[in-house]
Amino acid sequence: MDFTSLAIGMFLLGLCIAPFAIIALKKKNKKHTYTSALKNKAKEVNAELGHLSIWDNKAIAIDEESGLIITLTESSESLNINVINLGELVSCSINRTNRIFTRSNGQDDYTIDNLSLNFNFSDLKKETFSFEFYNSDNSRKIIADELELIETWNNNINSWLNKDQQVYKKIISEPFQKAVS
Repeated sequence: MDFTSLAIGMFLLGLCIAPFAIIALKKKNKKHTYTSALKNKAKEVNAELGHLSIWDNKAIAIDEESGLIITLTESSESLNINVINLGELVSCSINRTNRIFTRSNGQDDYTIDNLSLNFNFSDLKKETFSFEFYNSDNSRKIIADELELIETWNNNINSWLNKDQQVYKKIISEPFQKAVS
């Protein structure tokens, strides 16, 4: 094998590997950007990031000690960050919107159109805050781990609201270790 063949082979191998390396680097940079933005906001409100989940163009974190949830959504212009005080909440619920369609065999089927976590405040003057986990119009991928993730966050926030701290700490430990990328 001569040097030219080896060089051409290495070049072609590099062309095959480069897209995957670029995608991995972009994901890592986005995760770092989101984590930094959440940490900065947490520092502003005297909180510590506890459990953190990052996926698509969204992130959510909780500080169990101060009872704060910090959410992040990336829009085309900027990062939108919101802080929610769990002490002001009455409940947390999942809002799931389905789109129904009929298959060629006549059977009805559905697909998830929107998936969001609604925070209902005890002060009735405050509107319900809705944090979107998935939207078929905006998301670049099919729904994957968002269902499990939203159910985990909903269950744990409601456990915290019910002041069942022992159950909350036991449930929250494992599922939040995996951040969805």
